Amino acid sequence: MGGASSRFADTDWDKNDGGLRKASETLDGSSPTSCHTILTLKKNTVVSQRDFEIRDELEELVYVSKGIEGTTKWFDLMDATGKKLFCVQTDRVRAEWNIYSYQPNWKGQTATKDGLFRKARIDITWNKYRGDVHLYAPSESEPMGEIPVAASEPILRCEDIRSITAQFQSYVPSRQAPVLDNAIHPPLVGWWVWEHTKLRHQLKMHLAKGTDIALHCLVAITCNMVNVEKQADNAQ
Repeated sequence: MGGASSRFADTDWDKNDGGLRKASETLDGSSPTSCHTILTLKKNTVVSQRDFEIRDELEELVYVSKGIEGTTKWFDLMDATGKKLFCVQTDRVRAEWNIYSYQPNWKGQTATKDGLFRKARIDITWNKYRGDVHLYAPSESEPMGEIPVAASEPILRCEDIRSITAQFQSYVPSRQAPVLDNAIHPPLVGWWVWEHTKLRHQLKMHLAKGTDIALHCLVAITCNMVNVEKQADNAQ
């Protein structure tokens, strides 16, 4: 059985740091977390894997995700007012999950035929047990005015944890601690787990300070769908 070992118990959530300090460094321009933050991704329906309400520790609504009609995997992420921020689309293989924004990310960015703008991509690797997030960036040498996503360093890596209950963890590869032996794992910036009861179906997420909330919500929803599909494949 694949998957990583959970590093939640080894993590000092008041000490770990994702390194972000300014709103300009996050996907949607919101301020990064200023301290250890706990979020709840609550499912609106038991069946849907794309419809969530994301709330903070005070139960204030932060984001909402909603499946796109006519698709089985695509979804939108909206802010608390209902404004569409990002659209996530994937191919038939479910190996590439493209994150598009509804507004240009830099001056002169070329829109897709659907009027969207490339923002980032989640590449699912290692037999669907790991995902790397890469950002698109402007480039004068590219026909579309963008650097291919494969040319960029991952800004975030997510791992599926080896567990009966679905769990995931994330870290920033560029902030990896010096490896003294194989037992040392990069410090976590995120960790989330499913909490299921008869009346509650939700993901509980922990984020370190200096972390992008919107990005983690997109990654969490995507990884959940990949995990559900992987479980279905293994059951056949």
